[in-house]
Amino acid sequence: MKSQRPRHEDLLRMIAVRRKAERLAPLIARQEALAAALDALNAVDALDEVRRTRFARDTCFGPKPCYGISPGVWVGVLIWKRAPGYFGYKTLNLYGVWARNAGDAGEGGAAKVSAPIEIVVGAKPIPYTSDFYDAEAYFKLIRSGFEDYYSDDGRPPAAAPAFVVDPAARLAQRELLIAALGTLTP
Repeated sequence: MKSQRPRHEDLLRMIAVRRKAERLAPLIARQEALAAALDALNAVDALDEVRRTRFARDTCFGPKPCYGISPGVWVGVLIWKRAPGYFGYKTLNLYGVWARNAGDAGEGGAAKVSAPIEIVVGAKPIPYTSDFYDAEAYFKLIRSGFEDYYSDDGRPPAAAPAFVVDPAARLAQRELLIAALGTLTP
């Protein structure tokens, strides 16, 4: 039996996949560090508490993690709220906690492995961008995510950071995070 060797096109595709993985490795490692910072601050539970206590159960959903590498590496946790009523779908409000490299507010570039981590707490409205609106499908799917109907990847808003992460002051910064979330308006 003859062994099958990969074709030339397959080899080129495997090389391209490997090069892309090697190029993205530092960015992914930095995203893991940013996610660990959010985890240490208990961001998911703090945002879920805000969702349960300050917003109506049938119009606010989440929390959901999100991440990206443009513009700059970031990781976030989001909740989303639609306005009540039939036409409430036209604008969705995102509320979230994001971690990003200090100084990366809008700049692209490589991941700075040793850069301090900023925490951004904010909100932003996003418009409905789907081609059509079917209320039944919308009300079912909006509970699990907003990406089907709104063109936004969850990147942080252009807001000033709430604070810079200091691992030694983790518990005090949890309180800062809760206080910053308390300033978000429903």
